[in-house]
Amino acid sequence: MSFLDRFRGPDGLPVIRFAPDYSVDVPLFPQSDEVEALVPADLLARLVEWQHDFDRNFRWDTGWRSDEAKRDWAAEAVVLESELKEALAGRATLDVDLWPLNQTDLDLPDTH
Repeated sequence: MSFLDRFRGPDGLPVIRFAPDYSVDVPLFPQSDEVEALVPADLLARLVEWQHDFDRNFRWDTGWRSDEAKRDWAAEAVVLESELKEALAGRATLDVDLWPLNQTDLDLPDTH
């Protein structure tokens, strides 16, 4: 049995969550080599940098260091989400949780 078998969704594919978290290297959950192996190396490197941007620019007690840092991070999140969906297509379902942002930060329609 594969590690990812424990994280299968209703469609039978593993569910991978894309989300920042404090002091992780890769913003994909569950955290495992098996998850990382699903992502091309160049995209994985960009995810690591995006996570580091979060660690540098977001504080649990005060939020974003600046509006510019938040905008840049959010813009990159949109690009990474799209590329992750493409990379995982047919192999995993992507669940996105950009909890430090709200809908207006991403210029997305509210789906709730």
